[in-house]
Amino acid sequence: MKNKAFISIYVLIILSIISISLSFIYRQSLNNQDLNEDIYNKKKIIYKLESLNNIALSNDERLTEFLEKINENKASRQKFSYKIDYMGEEEKLLISKISDNNFLMEKDISYKKVRAESKVFLELYDKYQLYNEDKIILNDKFDEFFKNLKFKEYEFKEYEKLVLDGDLDSKIKVTNELIIKNDRKNSIVEAKSSENNDNKSLDDFNDKSKTACKISGILIIDGNLILEKDLEINGLLIISGDIKSINDCNLSLNGQIIAKNDFDIDYNYDKSRSYDFIKDIYNPKILKVKSKEVY
Repeated sequence: MKNKAFISIYVLIILSIISISLSFIYRQSLNNQDLNEDIYNKKKIIYKLESLNNIALSNDERLTEFLEKINENKASRQKFSYKIDYMGEEEKLLISKISDNNFLMEKDISYKKVRAESKVFLELYDKYQLYNEDKIILNDKFDEFFKNLKFKEYEFKEYEKLVLDGDLDSKIKVTNELIIKNDRKNSIVEAKSSENNDNKSLDDFNDKSKTACKISGILIIDGNLILEKDLEINGLLIISGDIKSINDCNLSLNGQIIAKNDFDIDYNYDKSRSYDFIKDIYNPKILKVKSKEVY
């Protein structure tokens, strides 16, 4: 009897151990299943966040335009909704301004038991580096710059060709060449208008015989500047061609020059005579991704 009772107790202990083991294995299996499902769901929403970021960044022109509008807003950290299409549905990314030209694009997604976040730090910078105390020599970038040159507010008088022997205080664009004439007999400055081919005099010019002609304002030359006498420019000079000096005539510039090639001129950077002009030039923005985090 004692042996039978001992065997029964022993069997019960073994069955209990087996039951506990099976229960543990079952719970562990459920936990593993939940864990695997969480990992799968996490990967799923991370993939979605990566896709949303790629879609937003792929249309950099639209995103840049949106960021420029935010940049005009003085309030930092205010969040703006940037809408994109994702598999036929509208999704929103939140964009805030951290500082001038610096932004944070973010989004978070929660799904079942998991959550993921995305943070993309963006920066806008000028396509052309025009704020410089040295002469602005754009080299191989100049042709594109000059072709798309636009001012936001300033308006210009345009001429195909100018020949002058006097002073000028204006904003002009010459589409051929500008000749600084050393001819006292020529009391009328001739100009060929881009609107017609008739020669005409310009009221802008003050015909006074001086050692050097003086031009103040903005001077754009799509061609050559030919110096038959000394010229002093107080302002901004943008030139696509060459500066040709006859009899060692000199060009002195107080302001700033934007050119394709460097020139040996008497150059003196003057912010007060050039900064506002340069600031008015439309300078496209380039979008740069500084860093990206998805977790």
